[in-house]
Amino acid sequence: MVKRMRAKDANWIFVLPAWPHLYHWQSDLPREGRVPWRRFFEIEAINNYVPTIEFEDFLKENGPEIEEIMYLQNYKDGWSDGQEWVEKIDVSDCNESPPYEKDKTGKWQGHFSGFNTDVYGRNFVCVSAQGETTLLENMLLKRKNLKSVFVDRFETLLHADFGGKEFWNARRSLVFARYLKDEAEKFMAKNLPKKGDDEKGLPYMAVHFRRKDMTWYGRKDVPTLKGAIEQLKPLLKKHKLDVLFLATDAPDKEVDVLRRDLPIVQYKPTRLKLKEFGDGGVAIVDQWIASHARYFIGSEPSTFSYRIHEERSLMGFSKESTYNRLCYDGDEPGDERCEGPSYWPPV
Repeated sequence: MVKRMRAKDANWIFVLPAWPHLYHWQSDLPREGRVPWRRFFEIEAINNYVPTIEFEDFLKENGPEIEEIMYLQNYKDGWSDGQEWVEKIDVSDCNESPPYEKDKTGKWQGHFSGFNTDVYGRNFVCVSAQGETTLLENMLLKRKNLKSVFVDRFETLLHADFGGKEFWNARRSLVFARYLKDEAEKFMAKNLPKKGDDEKGLPYMAVHFRRKDMTWYGRKDVPTLKGAIEQLKPLLKKHKLDVLFLATDAPDKEVDVLRRDLPIVQYKPTRLKLKEFGDGGVAIVDQWIASHARYFIGSEPSTFSYRIHEERSLMGFSKESTYNRLCYDGDEPGDERCEGPSYWPPV
């Protein structure tokens, strides 16, 4: 969206909000907040796609004031099947109490990526939206005097070019930080089989086996431990692979059960490395290792698996070796409850 706006002579710069502590960062490290993007990605690569600045650097250059907070929401009356789909966007009343409050001095206080004690908004509006990001783009382009805007709940809008050329160009700009890739490659060189033929990828299979929240409340998105073993063993045999790299949030006692029947290898950082990388960095190491496997199978729906699908697609891996998922016990790929991941080839 920012790139399209810049093409229309609007000199916008994309500000990268700091990472808050995420639910999936579950090690015993102290809770992290205000984590800059450079911990995880090569900022220069993003900057080559669209001018970019870290939030903390934005604050140093511009001070603590954000001119306007836009809090996105769905329309109060919603939309349902059978209704005519109409794209629209309006400044409107808030459907619910927003997580921002106006203080006695007229400043709007909120979380702001963990910088809540320092940052404030001068103005605040709720914006009802139904449609693609171009709606917000056009609204911002009309407001030429607006100098800075913080858009909250951006996911309310639909992607304007999902799977298209600009989607993949933007995705290519998300390059993992070199020090994390170096750690992954050292691990692969020491602990995983080396390439010995002309087939794509190193001769091991990788699986992302999501557990914890995906096993709660009777959900049937991923298999039981027994069901996973029954699916993975035949795949190893089919692809003539003797090593299974496992990326998982499962507790050690569950991994021990898997290890009895499967040739599992895991990346386990030292305490020093864990402190250096953080949970988010360790997740990237796992993703980079899984992305180089000859065959990958993931969990659906899981953003972690989706990112591996994309990474492998950009590396030139085939759909057949990449877009695979674990099914719940007794289900088969293609069943209603075990549809495969959507495939969007890079362009």
